[in-house]
Amino acid sequence: KDRIIYYPINDTTIQYLYSNAVAFVFPSLYEGFGIPILEAFKCECPVLLSNASSFPEVAGTAALYFDPLSISSMQNCIEQIVEDDSLREKMITAGTPRSQHDLTASTTYCAGSEMTTRSGTSGSSEID
Repeated sequence: KDRIIYYPINDTTIQYLYSNAVAFVFPSLYEGFGIPILEAFKCECPVLLSNASSFPEVAGTAALYFDPLSISSMQNCIEQIVEDDSLREKMITAGTPRSQHDLTASTTYCAGSEMTTRSGTSGSSEID
């Protein structure tokens, strides 16, 4: 049965997930700017994106792109990042400078064991 399960999480958990993920996969057909892309870059998480919307402008060559209407296209990108550690490291290196875009206090910053949350307060990177 297809369904969406919603889990409310805080900014510390988001930072933990980005920092420990194999990759951030964003199959959206439309987004305004793509702040989650910059958050993933800041947490050194490789980014796999839909080739739609403003994503190519935000991520440039630091992401892998797929057709969001093609399961095989998305699957191919996911398999590449899972199977190729060298590619994953190259993407992390390429994403770090992209994370320097103008991130305001409404975004999450990953840095060592401390982070600035969406509200602008500091919190531990440990999961609650």
